[in-house]
Amino acid sequence: MNTKKILENIEPREAVRSFVFPVKKTRQGKDKSELDDARKKLRSTMSDKDRLIAELLQFKFQLEDYINSDAYDPKKTFGKFLLNYLSVIGKKSSEFAKDINVHKTEISHIINGSRSPNDRFIVRLELHSNSSIPAEHWRKLSQKYEVYQLKNNRSLRASEKRKIKSKIPVRL
Repeated sequence: MNTKKILENIEPREAVRSFVFPVKKTRQGKDKSELDDARKKLRSTMSDKDRLIAELLQFKFQLEDYINSDAYDPKKTFGKFLLNYLSVIGKKSSEFAKDINVHKTEISHIINGSRSPNDRFIVRLELHSNSSIPAEHWRKLSQKYEVYQLKNNRSLRASEKRKIKSKIPVRL
């Protein structure tokens, strides 16, 4: 399901409210506390379906913002996003493993970063989300880490540099 279809099912005000983040209390904390209370009240009146839509949209926008940025953040790994997705859908990793028909250790390895997700896993993520989170987003997230590793692997660069006999005479 694409973003436009999701947004058709909720009011624009509800979509905006789902993306307002709580602010730490300051000396004027009373106003912020009232806003937090109003937000909690609104969320409590939302149906489970509306809440899932709002949280999936928020997740999707956070993922899109990150994959479209140039910067790499080591705190925003594939595994962390996968954990966040599991939290949004309200599933434990063992339940999710059954949903997408993979062994629970594969989920654990991907979350912990000891294994990279393969195409099969990424397509299953898209299908599980009912195409709300496209496979391309998950792949770009995985590639962001791989590019960072490629740029910063000094030992690989040093060993490969010794194998180069000559370079072109210019640099762009």
